[in-house]
Amino acid sequence: MKRALVSRFYPAGRSRFIWRPCSPHNPFRRCVSVAFVWFLMPCCLLALAGCFSGWEAAPSPDAGSVKIVITAPQSFTRQLAFSEVEVSLTNGVTVLSQKALLQNGSAEVGFPRVLVGYWSVTANIKDDAGDVVYTGTTRLPVYKGQEASVNITLMPASGCVDFYADISNVPSQERVYKVKLYKDSTNLRSQVDIIRDPSSMVVHTVLTGIPPKVYDMMIKLYTPEGDVLYESPWTSVEVRPGKTTVINWDFSSGSAAIAVDYDSVPPAPAGLGCTVLQEAVNLSWQAPVVEENDLAGYVVYRRELPFDGYRELTRTGLETSYRDTEVRVGSSYAYVVTALDLSGNESLRSNEVTAAIAAPATP
Repeated sequence: MKRALVSRFYPAGRSRFIWRPCSPHNPFRRCVSVAFVWFLMPCCLLALAGCFSGWEAAPSPDAGSVKIVITAPQSFTRQLAFSEVEVSLTNGVTVLSQKALLQNGSAEVGFPRVLVGYWSVTANIKDDAGDVVYTGTTRLPVYKGQEASVNITLMPASGCVDFYADISNVPSQERVYKVKLYKDSTNLRSQVDIIRDPSSMVVHTVLTGIPPKVYDMMIKLYTPEGDVLYESPWTSVEVRPGKTTVINWDFSSGSAAIAVDYDSVPPAPAGLGCTVLQEAVNLSWQAPVVEENDLAGYVVYRRELPFDGYRELTRTGLETSYRDTEVRVGSSYAYVVTALDLSGNESLRSNEVTAAIAAPATP
């Protein structure tokens, strides 16, 4: 028996569809059934299709396109040949990315549909371990219906230094308050203070953003009072692009042999004498006997009598005589001589001699 869908109305204003046997002897019910199947149902389907098609045809936001040219410095062209470059556009949490092959030092990437606005551009080359070893970044605006282009030059990525210093072998290690790490011998201001945890003998820190190159580093250990407890020698440390360099500072001990020698002062010159000439004084003395055989010369001192103090007049080398011509008529002078050795040690003074410069006799 065939069934037909019939609508029944209720006083509350609601209607309910119920299935009723369709009698072939009831032509009205058969017409309603045929009309619903062949006319009303297709209309409903068309209406629903129109709704969904309206969603698909909704206007999209304004957009433009982006072209990015990546280049590597000439010094890295051979090293980065046929490397894969990962390029990404970032705006908020939205990220668009593509990959390209770097050939002959350059690559080109295009994004045909990018929403308008400012985008951050990043190009990275990763090594086999997945670390970014070369990178380049910039920002560019994207305008509606226009192509935004930008060039990015890849440079070595910054590295990290993972620093450890075990001070358990350092004398008076309990007094260590902080470690001052000098990162670069060419820039002594590039220093980092690392405060020690009193409960640990290992001082640790991580330094990021270090440009890749070879550095000479050194450390100093400080007490709470600011006194230097230990100063290390300079040590070479290589920081590689995009890599972490682990430093375990070595405080191993060694031995030192110290030889103490005594450098004696030379004996004083003896037998200093003088001869007074017209407007000049000739000085002469005897060379001392120096056991170390390191005599370097003599120093002549002079003072004007009666109240002047001695002042250095000249140095004569190994000569044992000197003529003083810088004298004034009517003045009196006193002289002494000392000996010098190669280490700069100066002997005691020789005996003192005096000379009076008389006026020339008148005829």
